[in-house]
Amino acid sequence: METVNLERGEDKIGVESALRNFKQDGTRYKYIIFSAHRPPTSQDGKQVGDIFHDLAASYTYVKTSEGWGNPVQGEPDEDVPVYHPQLKNRVLWEGDWKPTGNFTYRAYKKEKKEKARAYTQVPVPANGWVLPLIERWQSGRSAHMPMQLRLGLSILQALSQKEGATLIGPNQPEVSRCIEFYPVERTGPKPDFRQMLSDLVDNKNEEIFFDSITNRKMISADMVNFITHRDYFSYNEPISDDRALTSLLYASDIWPTAKDGIKACGYQYPFKDGEQTEVTQANSTWTLPGTVIHPRMDGYGDRSFIIHYSGIRIWLFWPATSKNLTKAPQVTECTPRSGALTTILIEQMEGLEVMVVGEEGQEVSFCLKANVIYACLSLTESSHIGFFVRHIPFLKEAEGILDWAVDWVRKLDKGAVLPDKIKGEAVKIQGAINAWEALARKGGGGREIDQFLGRCEEFKQKMDTFFDIHSV
Repeated sequence: METVNLERGEDKIGVESALRNFKQDGTRYKYIIFSAHRPPTSQDGKQVGDIFHDLAASYTYVKTSEGWGNPVQGEPDEDVPVYHPQLKNRVLWEGDWKPTGNFTYRAYKKEKKEKARAYTQVPVPANGWVLPLIERWQSGRSAHMPMQLRLGLSILQALSQKEGATLIGPNQPEVSRCIEFYPVERTGPKPDFRQMLSDLVDNKNEEIFFDSITNRKMISADMVNFITHRDYFSYNEPISDDRALTSLLYASDIWPTAKDGIKACGYQYPFKDGEQTEVTQANSTWTLPGTVIHPRMDGYGDRSFIIHYSGIRIWLFWPATSKNLTKAPQVTECTPRSGALTTILIEQMEGLEVMVVGEEGQEVSFCLKANVIYACLSLTESSHIGFFVRHIPFLKEAEGILDWAVDWVRKLDKGAVLPDKIKGEAVKIQGAINAWEALARKGGGGREIDQFLGRCEEFKQKMDTFFDIHSV
């Protein structure tokens, strides 16, 4: 007997639910399908077999006897189907529990097999230098979580086929459009685990943990959760089903405040506060093996200075071209980042540059140009320290970005982006205009600065008009 709807409703926090059932071997199995723009909590779902669709992240969760299991994306892979926790002849298909003999599921399996037979020869990758990275992702601790293993492989396979992708680095001949390299200078020892942990323990910034799986800030997570996750990767074997993680934490915005923390290493930065320059508070990011930081764009007009000091990480960079900036809603906080975003943008954006840092313990220092879009994959546990830079010699670059940003936010489609998200980005843009204007006024006179200040007045007038309209 096929599933039927018994009841549909919506609770006070916007979770839609549908009570459903099917009969199998004389036993009736009841379950609820939930839909919401968030992942499930322990309060959602009481029955094994309940389904929760996270619409914001395009993930689906299944209730097991241990709680909500690892999320899956889209339809199950033929080789790794998602079965009902209590039955092996019911599969998660088209958002519901369907018999494995279901017509559309059987047709899907048949099509997959026919395609597999058709590919008798493996296509030659456009970028052969990606193949060793694929091998390392599959064989290292980044493969300990099956979900992250699959996600990383999909990204690297897309990268291997991307025409025009360029391998860059301090020892590579290609000149980057996205970053500039600087020498690494420090007066103290190279950072180690103790120094990183000292800063984490001493940290005064409470909201520093993010989930690599759902791409969300984890307000309830703490240092104990993070170190527990780290312990899972201390074994030379994949994480077993009975210890499976439903999230993969990484720490960002760790302030180097401890006396015996990262600041004891004495890194020397090429940018320091002064009449020509403003820098933000330096902070570290600490990722575990298999962590994927999906494409993002930081700030408006600022550059980002970074020193990678621990582990091996793959960086992907895209220049701030007109074509790439059309993806701004997906790489800012305007819209939730889905797990497939990196693969999608590898195919859609131009000028992709790839850098592998940390080989043989190498430290690498570089500066991202304004509004470069970037993503990261951690082959091993890895860390970097960085801060934002406003610098008088970068005025022209900042002016171009601010000009684009003001027009972009004013044209954002309210139907595609929530009004509060649009206002949030507008506030950031307004703050960037004010910060760059203040720096220019400190930097003395001259034709270039006077011209920039004139443009800032134009930008502010446009933003004032924007806020007048959106205050209604």
